[in-house]
Amino acid sequence: MKKAEIVTITILMAMIAGPAYAEVIAEHDFSDEAQDGGSGWAGAWQGDWDLRTFGDLSDPPWLRLWGGDSSSRAVDLSAWQDVTLTFDVDKEGGQADGDEFLTEFYDGTTWHEVDRWTVTSSYDDAPVQKNLDLSSYTMAASSEIRFSSTCNQGYDRFELDNVTVDGTPFELLEGDYNDDGFVAQGDLDLVLLNWGDTGGAPEGWVNDAPAEGDLIGQGYLDKVLLNWGEGTAPTSTVPEPLTMTLLGLGGVCVLARRRRRS
Repeated sequence: MKKAEIVTITILMAMIAGPAYAEVIAEHDFSDEAQDGGSGWAGAWQGDWDLRTFGDLSDPPWLRLWGGDSSSRAVDLSAWQDVTLTFDVDKEGGQADGDEFLTEFYDGTTWHEVDRWTVTSSYDDAPVQKNLDLSSYTMAASSEIRFSSTCNQGYDRFELDNVTVDGTPFELLEGDYNDDGFVAQGDLDLVLLNWGDTGGAPEGWVNDAPAEGDLIGQGYLDKVLLNWGEGTAPTSTVPEPLTMTLLGLGGVCVLARRRRRS
């Protein structure tokens, strides 16, 4: 099969596949009544844990948060983008008198307030579905979500159910070892300055990081050379003369390997 035919088939397959759709990353509907239940999470619920099996939400049990209670859960979002958080929440107890339900997101460094639901006299005592966009925050391996309740009366509480985190997988740019969105000088430097090392990922190496025992050599260099200039350049990047020479030598190696395989 000719190269042009292969390229055409690849393009057609991509068109048929269409855009990436959201996938469920983590979920918990509390039906298992387990603090570490559900799927996709990086740990169990932390903080207040009080399950109840009666009330307004359609599929008990659910997590109940009294005034001053909070509960959080970790989820690894480092490989995801366009992340959203959905859940059902209901207010139970006394009068709707300004009680608040707070949703926060931890990006690996800082907690951020995502949503603050303040219950007023217009609330009709029916569960509310929240659909919160988290895409503006940094996604981290140590990301967390946290729910908190502020109630003014002793028997007031919020009830939480059907917590779901979804998103689309982050497409890794091969050769972008420093994770700046562009395959260029910085990625080549990581390979050349650590050439022959087998001690694991050097400082600054983020994507496709070598594990301890992996040789930093031709395989890693090939990915940089074959994807040179791919992505979006953060600033103008001009290779140094020595780098140009090494690039040329590396390119010859890659071409020679391709010819041997053909």
